[in-house]
Amino acid sequence: MKRFFIMIFCCAGLLNLHGARVPYQTFELNAGKDGKPQIWGRGNTACHVSGNVKIVREKDGTPYFQFSKKGDFFRFPAKGNIRTEQGTVAFFVKECDTGREQRVWNPYFQWTGKDEVFAVLRLWQPFEVGGGLWNKRSRLVWCSAGTPEKGIWRHIAFSWQKQMVRLYVDGREQQTLLPVNFIFRNPGEFFTVGRPSEAHSAEDDFHTGRHIIYDAPQQAEKMKIGKEPYGAFGIRDFRIFNRALTPSEAAALAQERKMPPKTEDQLALTFEESVSTQSLRIVLSSLLAEPGDKAEVRLHDSAGKVIAQTAAVAGKGGFEPLTLKYGAIPAGDYQLEATLAKTGRKVSAVYKKLPDFPWVGNTLGSADVVLPGFEPLNTGSNYASMWGRTYRFGSSLMPQQIVNQGREILAEPVRWRVYAGGKEQTLAFHSTRRVSATPTRAVWQGEGRLGTLKVTGKVTVEYDGFMDCSLTFIPPSQGAEVESLAMEIPFRPEEASLLFHEARRSATWENGWRSPVTPLGSKGVITIGSPDRCLQWMIESDQFYYPEDNPGALQCSEKDGKRIFTIEVIGAKKKINRPFTLSWMLQAGPVKARPAHWRGWTRAGRRYIDPRLHNRVNYNYDWWARSPGEAIPAEGFPEKADRSVLKDKIPCVSMHFGGYRETREKKDLNKRTPEWRRYEKEWQRLPQRLVTDPGWNEQTIDTKAFSWGEWHVWTVDRLFRTTGVRGLYYDDWLPGASSNELAGSGYIGEGGVRRATRDIRNQREIHRRVYALVKRYRPKDGVIYIHVSGCPILPILSFSDITYDGEVMVWSDRIPPEGRYFDTYRMDIFRMLFSCRQFGTVPGFHDVTTKTLDHGGSGKILLANNQRQLWALLLLHDIHLQSAFTSGLEELRMMWLDKFGIAEDDVRFHGYWDPDNGAKLLQFGFMPDPTDIDRASKGYLASYLRPGKALLIVVRDAPNNYAGEAQATIQLDRKKLGFSPTAKLAAYDMESMARNRIGQIDGDILKVNVDCDNFTAVLIQEEK
Repeated sequence: MKRFFIMIFCCAGLLNLHGARVPYQTFELNAGKDGKPQIWGRGNTACHVSGNVKIVREKDGTPYFQFSKKGDFFRFPAKGNIRTEQGTVAFFVKECDTGREQRVWNPYFQWTGKDEVFAVLRLWQPFEVGGGLWNKRSRLVWCSAGTPEKGIWRHIAFSWQKQMVRLYVDGREQQTLLPVNFIFRNPGEFFTVGRPSEAHSAEDDFHTGRHIIYDAPQQAEKMKIGKEPYGAFGIRDFRIFNRALTPSEAAALAQERKMPPKTEDQLALTFEESVSTQSLRIVLSSLLAEPGDKAEVRLHDSAGKVIAQTAAVAGKGGFEPLTLKYGAIPAGDYQLEATLAKTGRKVSAVYKKLPDFPWVGNTLGSADVVLPGFEPLNTGSNYASMWGRTYRFGSSLMPQQIVNQGREILAEPVRWRVYAGGKEQTLAFHSTRRVSATPTRAVWQGEGRLGTLKVTGKVTVEYDGFMDCSLTFIPPSQGAEVESLAMEIPFRPEEASLLFHEARRSATWENGWRSPVTPLGSKGVITIGSPDRCLQWMIESDQFYYPEDNPGALQCSEKDGKRIFTIEVIGAKKKINRPFTLSWMLQAGPVKARPAHWRGWTRAGRRYIDPRLHNRVNYNYDWWARSPGEAIPAEGFPEKADRSVLKDKIPCVSMHFGGYRETREKKDLNKRTPEWRRYEKEWQRLPQRLVTDPGWNEQTIDTKAFSWGEWHVWTVDRLFRTTGVRGLYYDDWLPGASSNELAGSGYIGEGGVRRATRDIRNQREIHRRVYALVKRYRPKDGVIYIHVSGCPILPILSFSDITYDGEVMVWSDRIPPEGRYFDTYRMDIFRMLFSCRQFGTVPGFHDVTTKTLDHGGSGKILLANNQRQLWALLLLHDIHLQSAFTSGLEELRMMWLDKFGIAEDDVRFHGYWDPDNGAKLLQFGFMPDPTDIDRASKGYLASYLRPGKALLIVVRDAPNNYAGEAQATIQLDRKKLGFSPTAKLAAYDMESMARNRIGQIDGDILKVNVDCDNFTAVLIQEEK
């Protein structure tokens, strides 16, 4: 590409074609009759020319710029010449040698930065107006100007404000979007006019080619337009203004007339209703508003009485959206009116308040009581105790120690530190007090100091161990410069052996645990612990974390015998000028005692079924993926309104599916529930999740809108009252990130872009209310079954009886090509999540081995292999059952577990990670030479102990392409296994119902063979 650099400085008094420039014009580019560019700007007018930009003339002598190829463009500094908050770009354009049949439209105009490119696009076909975010970049397209004839000049003017965009074509308003979130996060230092190309080197970054829609030369032959899809185009009279243009101004430019000395403002008023918060979100647009202009907004009833009012102040990009709270008002028509203070101009709209649904404001299940399965909270002045755990605060608001199942898990107190002025200081509280305490919750408040920052705080602890914390940091009047602000949680090493976060990533400290842990963003749930205890840290928002998207916000380190989890709130130098409040949550697990006879839960009840103690867990999938909230469809019940079909069943509902009544329905708005049609704008999660299958209904709900929770709880109560169901199964449960302002989600970040938040607290309350209803209607056998979607969140799972997952297992019918099957499927996931020790609830699993690609004989072999591998994973972690989608054949194949009595309450389990495991795997060698280390397999061993016998599950993890048996050498500790030091031991194949001997025992050494990627179940007993 040919490039050359020219500097052109033009006289500020230069006149345009139509006389003196208007005060709101900031830039102009024209082709001079002398064959040189003429440039005027209020900012720096240094010009960089790339490629071969030509100045050619029309027949009447009018000069214009011609851009023939990609890489032909001008580049100008943006500062002073263009205002990102609002403005207008206007120019004449024509196609020079591109035929109409090629369906091209307009040329590129762009200014670029690291994140956004704004472009007037040149396309093969017309397109429509749209707006939103794309990969965190501002995205906007607007309607087509039509396919231009070759050689015909068209005038394009694009105006924008933060909440409005408008396209004028040939002086006529083509389309306007209001409201629309249009903002440039990083507009860059330059803008270009012409045909920018792809970047070829670092210095080309100002035209990176990050266009909204790319040129696509690979389509040229298909379109029969040669190698280059577009021909040359021309531009003349290119102008930039620092505000939006009115229709009369756009018409004057297009007709090449003098700009009108006076023009009338255009006011527009739009609003959206948030029934949940009894408020209106209002967007007021004024094309001529200047920063500081004020407007009064009032809501009148039919008699003219003012019901509510507020004021709006214009900024650099027009009026910001505002919220008008109207409170409890009757249904009817209301007048919404906005008045500009400076001119007195008014604009109004009618707000129709519809009658409330009968469920609005219900309090079902919301009584502040200790629910079944929990104990009352016990508190003192500086501690809180609940089942199995104690939080000790000492003289601080931060936990000084957490005792979980009798073990202290913190190596040191939780602390906050700040680094400023070359010194590190820690948060010290000079005053703390317990301000309230009941059996359900206790609240502490305190004040302290962190360097030059004053700190006030509040901590609430509830009876399930949920700890809700907030700190407000108040700088001095002159502000406070800091380089780092962080919270540290120091763990005892034995209490921080495992980590899990919601991206379905897990690790052990010794293997694969790296810092940074994960980008913060919306992934604010981190679980650290051991197979027996854990501590979970959670946030709903990364607001005030700096810099945004800091990759090092979450760190893990080891120092002086401590394993430290660090949350870095401020990770770069920053001046704090105003107070800000951080909130986060902590919860230690497990949250409650294991249910009685918990070892025996399966889909069909206990394996040794005692009808006095156990009922079958039977599902009803007729309503799979029903609309959220509406547990009962408006059209009635299945099977001709026969409600008995649901008696004692567990229907499947969802916390997030979209507002349709049936699975596999087309997304037809007429099939949506009346509630969804009215509340959609405040209930939908934004940005919406796009899916390819319209029937799966995975639209998603923003549960921050508590009106949705009211609807759901109300229909759950109705379901139990009218059908006698036993419980509920929740699919697609994980709280998602949303930026829906009407729901109360999201916030405006420092870059000006609305960022998503996630709802944990409100979804916890919804589940708590549902749990209360289930236990009220079915106190003895009511069941809440939650599909955790890959991430257990303790404050919500507190109010469940069974947790279920299949996805975390990464679908075990997919064999890893590299071998090491069990390593590939991350044993630490099972250690952390499925040991049944973290939550105090029963686990459920999806037997994904029932699917094969080949239905012939080889497929049956693969099916059997997959099931063996799945069983190996489960048995290594004391999971001897699956609770969903199991087959009778699988039950038959696992009868040997019943023979051992694995479901009995006296069974003691020891995992392969447990130092108290009485069986230690010494080596796993490949036959015929088991001592050949180079050919060794990796192995795992778990033991189940009952009085007088031990069941060893020996699992072999083979390298790829290894086949045949391998020999495991196992050291037996008689004392830990419960055997006499002098008795002779015998080994039996448990899968033969202990009829056949297996392996050989020499003293305290057991040798047994295991097949490739398989397990052997060995029963050890004393010979009589």
